[in-house]
Amino acid sequence: MLNATASGQNPYSIHLNKSNGLPCNEIYNLHQDKRGFIWIASDLGLYRYDGFEYKGYFTSNMSSKSGSYIREDEKGRIWYSTFDARLYYVEKDSLKPFASENGLSQNVEFAIIDNKVITIGREDFLLFSEINSGHIIQKIPLPPTYSSLYPLDQYCLVGFGSTVQLYNSQGKKISTLYAEAGNNIYKIASFEGKYYSVEIGKGATTIYEINKQSKKLLYSEPYRTSIHGLYRIDNQLFILKKDGLTRFNLISHESNTQILQGISTSHVIKDTGGNLWISSPFEGISIFPSAASLESYALPLSNCKIRMLDNELLLFNGEGLIYTFNLLNHTFQNILTDKNKASIYDVVPFSTGNLEGLYEDHNLSILPYKNQTLMVLKSGLKEIKQIDQKYIATASTGAAGMIRLNNMTLSAWDSIALNYQDTVFEKNSMLVHFLQNIRTKSLCFDSNSKTLYYASNVGVYTATPNKVSELLYKQQKIYASKVFHRKGQTLFFLNSGELLSRTKIGEVALDTALNLNAPYQFVKIQDSLLFLGTDKELFYVNLDSKALSFRQIPFSDVPSELNDIVSYQNYFLFSINNLLIKTPKENDAVPSNIPFYINYIESKSGKHDAKSPIQFASTESDLKINFSVLDYFHANPSILYKINNGIWRKVDATTRTITLASLSPDDYSISFSINGKIYENLLRFSINQKWYLRWWFLSLVVLAVLSLIYLYYKGRLRNSQKESNLLLEKANLEKDLRQSMLSGIKSQMNPHFLFNALNTIQSYIVTEEKTKASNYLSKFSKLTRKILEMSDRETVTLQEEVDTLVLYIDLEKMRFQELNYVIEIDKNIDCKKIWIPSMIIQPYVENAIKHGLLHKEGDKQLFIRMSAVEKILLIHIEDNGIGRKQSAAINNSKHHNHSSFATQANRKRVELLNTERNEIAIEYIDKVDIQGNACGTSITIKIPIK
Repeated sequence: MLNATASGQNPYSIHLNKSNGLPCNEIYNLHQDKRGFIWIASDLGLYRYDGFEYKGYFTSNMSSKSGSYIREDEKGRIWYSTFDARLYYVEKDSLKPFASENGLSQNVEFAIIDNKVITIGREDFLLFSEINSGHIIQKIPLPPTYSSLYPLDQYCLVGFGSTVQLYNSQGKKISTLYAEAGNNIYKIASFEGKYYSVEIGKGATTIYEINKQSKKLLYSEPYRTSIHGLYRIDNQLFILKKDGLTRFNLISHESNTQILQGISTSHVIKDTGGNLWISSPFEGISIFPSAASLESYALPLSNCKIRMLDNELLLFNGEGLIYTFNLLNHTFQNILTDKNKASIYDVVPFSTGNLEGLYEDHNLSILPYKNQTLMVLKSGLKEIKQIDQKYIATASTGAAGMIRLNNMTLSAWDSIALNYQDTVFEKNSMLVHFLQNIRTKSLCFDSNSKTLYYASNVGVYTATPNKVSELLYKQQKIYASKVFHRKGQTLFFLNSGELLSRTKIGEVALDTALNLNAPYQFVKIQDSLLFLGTDKELFYVNLDSKALSFRQIPFSDVPSELNDIVSYQNYFLFSINNLLIKTPKENDAVPSNIPFYINYIESKSGKHDAKSPIQFASTESDLKINFSVLDYFHANPSILYKINNGIWRKVDATTRTITLASLSPDDYSISFSINGKIYENLLRFSINQKWYLRWWFLSLVVLAVLSLIYLYYKGRLRNSQKESNLLLEKANLEKDLRQSMLSGIKSQMNPHFLFNALNTIQSYIVTEEKTKASNYLSKFSKLTRKILEMSDRETVTLQEEVDTLVLYIDLEKMRFQELNYVIEIDKNIDCKKIWIPSMIIQPYVENAIKHGLLHKEGDKQLFIRMSAVEKILLIHIEDNGIGRKQSAAINNSKHHNHSSFATQANRKRVELLNTERNEIAIEYIDKVDIQGNACGTSITIKIPIK
């Protein structure tokens, strides 16, 4: 067995990087402002973070966005300098350039003291500029040997390698600090009236304590890589380096160089919640929660489950390892290493001697430990519960049942055990199988009602000393992954993430109170505590409490990485990856006073400051309220709002904007509730009445109405007459359109076509061409049905029109074997989504066949092409017939003044459709050959696509 002392030098941290929303991984500086927002200076510019979203601040004519050195002035404005030596500040939520009269040197750090901006100019002057105007108040010449400028308390420090000079806000040099011989001072920090210098030289990085009388060496470490920053937080001094950081305690003089070892660090801050934020120029931001920063231990095994055993933890995982962790002296001890690396599902302690009749196999091992016996569940054995001195209930892959430990004592379960005893391989088997050939996942035991509950892949079953039966919910099977029992209440954790409950032997019901934050991904009971984890939150509920309430444990990464959790005294202990985290319970509640701010209220005229009542014009009735809830650990607070004295409305957790649409003119007051804390009338605004609803205009209207009564009645009579005429005209138009549609049907189903079709069918029958007759008759019937179906509809899809057209042409082709046709449709046309007037194309195809191609000798070609250009459907119909002029002459010789009935009907219909703004156009082109002889006709139909 191996013993090891746990190391608390690898604290748990939350990592923000580009993969989880950080704008980029190159972070140079951090700052938390007076309101609680976190400001981030990155390679992509300046950002503000509220735990929900990152807001970038940019302005035009920026030669560079990347920068560092964030400062905050007395007005709450945020300043930062870019790496091309330009200063910017954020005011009224906008980034503005600092109008300095002199540019900065390449040393881009600066100081703000007493409304003065202190910089080093390009001409090696220490410049004191008025913070609002940028006007230079004072210039102090500096030798070109300066190395740094930075603020310290109410002073500005200028470094010159081996010396540092301190200036006050008036430009007066207060004192000079000197480095040890052979050293250079990197930077100076102060604490409780003393100065502390970090110096580099002689291959070492050192920390000295400086007072008026003496200088004392406190700390030294080998100088390996460059230093990126020096910052003091409380009594801790942080040296940020290229390969990690050094944390030095100015009181105890203890040091730590193991945090973020090997990772380049650039800045560190402590937020108002006590959490450390450490930035990296390559790795993003690491956040060390206050409760976990010094209470984390590296585990000798990864992804382990946890069980309490007196003052120790049992740690086990899926690789056959079991360790103990002593909670008093923080030591690990290996008590089992399975040579086969079998997965360990659970470790259950028993009193010595209780397992005498039990034998080991591939499913379990018996492990003596101190004054107890540990049953190690492996392979297919998932869970066990001791029923009495004689039986242990088991849940395993393959069966649900019991194991008999001995034959000496009497038990209430003897009768049912005898009925279900597994005697296939052994007459006096110790195994009792209530159910077989199933995957049992979990079990629990209600000792009061003597009821066993088994959760399996085929449902939940109960076993009592008298019978085995299935438990149903609303007459349906229950599919649960875990079952728990606690003081008369049985809980079923469904695969869907919800909890069912059964009290004593009553009906199974959905537990409304416990499902408040469902669906859950993690559920566990320890003593009276029920742990519930969602994909973002981790709660616990005290089941013994009269008022059932959810208490949240605020670790943002816990739900996704949590392996297990236990409660010990006043602490919670988590297993996360390869860390054991210890956090006090007093920090487990969601803070009720989460900082909440309204950033702006937006209308169509722009964004407005929400601090004072706002007057909106009557046309600005659609508003958006943008707010921030400073929730850095994803506690997902409850956010409600109400308008005036209305009802409370819940804000979606995925947004920080409230949209108020179509507000009527009135005075409005918006109240908010954050985790139950109410902010009454936090936002006030008014929407003005429209000008024509104001009192002076209404008075004018009343006077005008009195003088216009006579004209009103006279005009009303005239308008009534006009409306009657319009209605009559509309009725006539609808009548003409209906008649034109009927004419279109008549043109397609004219007697000549019917007669010719029937003659063709008759000829096929007489000549006993049954197949041709059947095909012709089938197509003829389909065409007739389609025409009748389309006759009741004003519009049809292009696909339906094409299908009808193909049927018609195929019928004509069976009469005229020499007729050949091609229908070409562009690939960019979706025929099923384009709607056109019904039966609009066929009459022109009919004319092409009967008047152009019928009288032509030899090959008859018909070409139809459909394309779309700028929302216009183009239908091009072309034939190689005799042409319109010769066709008209032939028709006139047969029928005096002949005019195609189909053409007339369609022309009239197009005219009527165009009165409704359809804008359908028909274009004819008479084709001629080189000699000028007619060689066919081309028709283009243009239909707007809607």
